[in-house]
Amino acid sequence: MAARACPRLSPTLRNQEALLGLVFIAPQVIGFVGLVAGPVLAILYFSVFKWNIIQGTLTFVGSANYQRLLNSEEVTDIARTTVLFGLGFVPATVVGGLAVALAVNSRSRWLIGLRAAYFVPVVISLAAWTLVWRLMLAPDGAVNGLLGWLGQAPVPWLRDSSIALAALIVVQFLKSLGYSMVLFLAALQTVPRDLLDAVRVDGANRWQSFRSITLPLIAPFTLMVTILLTIASFKTFALIQLMTRGGPGHATTVLAYYIYQQGLQLFEMGYASAIAVVLFVAVLTLTVLQLLLRRWWVYEGG
Repeated sequence: MAARACPRLSPTLRNQEALLGLVFIAPQVIGFVGLVAGPVLAILYFSVFKWNIIQGTLTFVGSANYQRLLNSEEVTDIARTTVLFGLGFVPATVVGGLAVALAVNSRSRWLIGLRAAYFVPVVISLAAWTLVWRLMLAPDGAVNGLLGWLGQAPVPWLRDSSIALAALIVVQFLKSLGYSMVLFLAALQTVPRDLLDAVRVDGANRWQSFRSITLPLIAPFTLMVTILLTIASFKTFALIQLMTRGGPGHATTVLAYYIYQQGLQLFEMGYASAIAVVLFVAVLTLTVLQLLLRRWWVYEGG
């Protein structure tokens, strides 16, 4: 018996379904336009103006803000600091999160409790976390107290330009380690257990099993974690504001904090908008490059 053809929907019913679909996605579209696309377009618009929000003046200057940005040695140094922060924070958090996830990837009650302990910093308020670490890294704080107990001289963690950035990277790393761990735990749950058992029966040790089976299969998750942490590193603001305010000098000033300084402290909103545009383009370019490079290091199943 021949299969009966699927009845076609009438034009009126199709229009009703289309309208219903638009109603369902309308809140998301309105939110995106109002909270994402609108502000981005506004920043692009104001980046070609000299806008002083105190005086209330708005003067068209064309590409002058971008020329000033490109010719600024200060911005070059701050961009270098931003890159160094990302290079220190992102790889350490990716590798550390994967290592911790491998260590606690078990149904043992003790290890489940350890997972929760690693994840606690993620749910703690960033402001509270940062202020506690600021007190601990103070000249008379707990860290220097521990060094003194060990017979070592105190270290000016946040006042020495040569180590202040490294101290911030460690604080941010400890805050984000649990987040990375949870994502990698989810990735490890997708690796077929029977496949791991098969390679061990064939004589592979744990390292060979991890390198040849686990690591390729979780590569898409690794890419996702890397992209998320890279974007987060470029958006770092509260950590800088609460711990060092960009000091000493510009040793810990990153581009996100520099935008705040130029726009809301010096009231040069046009110049701050130009910096924000450049930062947006840089992050977008880096994200696209990471996605394009996936063909060389991300395993695609099937």
